[in-house]
Amino acid sequence: MRRTPKLLAAMAVALGALLGSVLTGPLAGARSDPAIATNQPFLGLVNAKQPTATIEVLCPGPANSGHPLADQTVAVSRAPSAATSTGFTGSRGRSVVAGFGGPATNAQVTFSTYRSRPIPTSLVVPCSGTGTVVFSPRPTSKTALASAVTVTYLNLGAAPPEARSSRTVTVTDADNGRHITLHKADLLKVKLSGLSAFTWTEPASSDRAVLRRQAGSSGRAAGARFLALSTGTATVTATDVPNCYPHCAVPVRSFAVDVSVAG
Repeated sequence: MRRTPKLLAAMAVALGALLGSVLTGPLAGARSDPAIATNQPFLGLVNAKQPTATIEVLCPGPANSGHPLADQTVAVSRAPSAATSTGFTGSRGRSVVAGFGGPATNAQVTFSTYRSRPIPTSLVVPCSGTGTVVFSPRPTSKTALASAVTVTYLNLGAAPPEARSSRTVTVTDADNGRHITLHKADLLKVKLSGLSAFTWTEPASSDRAVLRRQAGSSGRAAGARFLALSTGTATVTATDVPNCYPHCAVPVRSFAVDVSVAG
């Protein structure tokens, strides 16, 4: 087959897009994060903020405690010694532990490298008020100093009574391309299934201020739960990627539903 200039140009664009997706995909994350070492100043961050931050919580009903919503982060980064709330690993510290306080069952998040990690949605935290997330060097020493972030707990489940709803809408693969209408405080559940040779990405919302993901998972069967927070529109998307990608030419499968949230 004779390859015309237009065909060659189209092939070049497609190849560039493929290489771009590879370079920004799992292979791009292969570089290692810097290791935490002794005698280093560091900063603890909550949702990329310091020295104060907000943790969004879902507390349905009159509960006094609840769980953090998904898609929030806690992190440890290198810091100049003059930074506010700077910690110091000290003469022995080679890791940092982020503690959220509260019940003894609450998990701690441990860092051996400078990086960001998700805030566990299993934590039990207050529905309102303030608290402190403390980042402590481990092992400790006489020269070690903790870093701290003062957090405000924001209950996104505290909607006005007229906005509350117990309605839950569930969508599956068969609803791909549909338009869904919700009201504030409604829940949207996404349940996706597929072949064993494919892996669904975790369903995501295009506008977290309108439709906020509370929980989610990826895999051969993937799912997510979203809370309608405010009026507006958002699109929920996921991609079913072949496990052989990028070494094979099997096409990916996409899922999308458009969501409108009314008052």
